[in-house]
Amino acid sequence: MRSHPYRIFLSRIAVLAVLLPSAAAAQEKGYPFRLSNFKFEFYGGTTTLPPAELDLIADYEEAYLRFFYLDRYETLASKGYAVSFERTGDGSFRPLRRGTPWGFRLKYELSPTLALALGLQCLDASRTSSVGLLATVRDPSGNTFTDRYDNPGFGLSVRAWLPQLSATFGWDLGRLLRYEIFVAGGPMVVETEAATDVRLEFADGGGFRSEFSERRVMKGRTKSWHGELGVILRLRPARFFDLFGEAGYAFREASAFTGPATSRTRTFETTGGETLAELDVDGSWLITEVSAVKSWGTFAASKVVVADWNVRPRPTGFKLQFSGFQLKGGLGIRL
Repeated sequence: MRSHPYRIFLSRIAVLAVLLPSAAAAQEKGYPFRLSNFKFEFYGGTTTLPPAELDLIADYEEAYLRFFYLDRYETLASKGYAVSFERTGDGSFRPLRRGTPWGFRLKYELSPTLALALGLQCLDASRTSSVGLLATVRDPSGNTFTDRYDNPGFGLSVRAWLPQLSATFGWDLGRLLRYEIFVAGGPMVVETEAATDVRLEFADGGGFRSEFSERRVMKGRTKSWHGELGVILRLRPARFFDLFGEAGYAFREASAFTGPATSRTRTFETTGGETLAELDVDGSWLITEVSAVKSWGTFAASKVVVADWNVRPRPTGFKLQFSGFQLKGGLGIRL
């Protein structure tokens, strides 16, 4: 049976709890308290974090573009219409794949083998896309119309603040190198944001034109817990500072996101004029299923919304799983 990552993390904490008393005793016997046992460490790096639930927002926009434009006009092409497509921008909506962790910690060496540290890690991840499609269609009678889709302001982002308490076990590999293993954990505050800037325009050869645009921004915030396991290789060119590389796996999961959502829309038709609308809501981040039946097929996709639990069809909770491997490098300065 496969072990859950958080059970593995808790087992490491249990091991530390058993070894900590003997490590503290080592300080009392031959490693007295002194200022030089303290060290500041500063670091930065990269981490993988494929947050599938947040990427649903990109998947929905891609599915909408595919069904209401490509599938629709490819069906017309099969019926004798002349159809051409021109894609602009990135070509597709780009999901989140990597983030940047950075931070600092104050470390105290309890013994030559064990050190404890208290610090703060920050995590930033964002991805923007600019996607456009122009469909030009000529029917069998020779009439031509164009249908344009643009979304130049699509973006996804995650930001997290992670206070950390960590324990490190290490062994010297000669005078300059040192190998360490570490375990860390603590609370975290997570913020998410998703933005779309959709612009639709339809025009035919008879002078009719319709336009629709919507700028929509959703923001969410929640609190949770995180854990981290890894190894460190440290180079000590001088007594008062060192350079280190760090590799590990971070366990990050959060749910119960709440926050505001804003929508600004504009509708225009040559036969009906212009209409502006605004909508502001505050609620929970939820996942609902959207469907539509058209003459060329059936549209079905999962959509992330900010609403209350009364939305129909019955939604599911939004849970952000953004665990991943991390590589970091940094500088340690001894007091």
